[in-house]
Amino acid sequence: MSAPAPIVLSGPADLIAAMPHLLGFMPSESVVVMTLRGSVPVMTVRLDIPAPGEVEAMVALEGAVVAAGVRVHDCVMVSPVAWRHLGASCPCCTVEGHPVPPSHHRVAVEVMVRTGSDPAVDRAAYGARLAVGERTGAVGRACDRLVGSVSVESGAQAWGTLLDSETPVQELTDEVLAGVALAVWGRERVQFRDAVLSLLCGSTEWVDVMDPEVLGLVERHLVLSEGPDRMEHALGRLVHACAATPDRYAVPLLGIVAMCAWWDGKGVLARFA
Repeated sequence: MSAPAPIVLSGPADLIAAMPHLLGFMPSESVVVMTLRGSVPVMTVRLDIPAPGEVEAMVALEGAVVAAGVRVHDCVMVSPVAWRHLGASCPCCTVEGHPVPPSHHRVAVEVMVRTGSDPAVDRAAYGARLAVGERTGAVGRACDRLVGSVSVESGAQAWGTLLDSETPVQELTDEVLAGVALAVWGRERVQFRDAVLSLLCGSTEWVDVMDPEVLGLVERHLVLSEGPDRMEHALGRLVHACAATPDRYAVPLLGIVAMCAWWDGKGVLARFA
């Protein structure tokens, strides 16, 4: 089966419709930079809107980007109800601007259906998804019981269940989530962590120095799709797993989320993790 074609964006309305899904939340008081390879989104970055005394620095940044050979396609200003191109002489923009695309815009629906994206209402709510949830007590007790007994193979099986299963993360057992956490917990599990990262991020740079047995078991049980949205799917499930894991076991998981989010161009999620 061939992988689905990448999502193509063709103008400011498409970019604005996709923005909450690519960032993970609806931005406000923000400067958002969306990078494209052709018409395909690659990375989305958000900055706080500059204070009055910092506007010139933002203009200088645009000039530096252009000087570096990066083409700036569009600069638009978006309000809760309308968007318009920056610049006083834009022939396509009225004073009122163009209506902001609705949540059922074609691109928004396509991204939501293909990735399961569910944007948060704002940045704080987005970060809160990584916070301690209701299951941490039960999952923590399962971790306490299983410390020292999770083998590389059983850990790989737990990771396979987490990332390759259609079962909602909330319905996975405490033992499976404990296995996911313990598989990468402790210094002796660094090889396992690196094997997971190499599969998720598609990086083969360190494969030659990895333990072949660990890498083989992870590759056997962690069968991921090759579609362009696989990282979005994996990150969504990892975020749920982090929220179910108590702090004393969650740090390696959060590190994996941070690395994968950065690799996938999700700087906000990487920073929260």
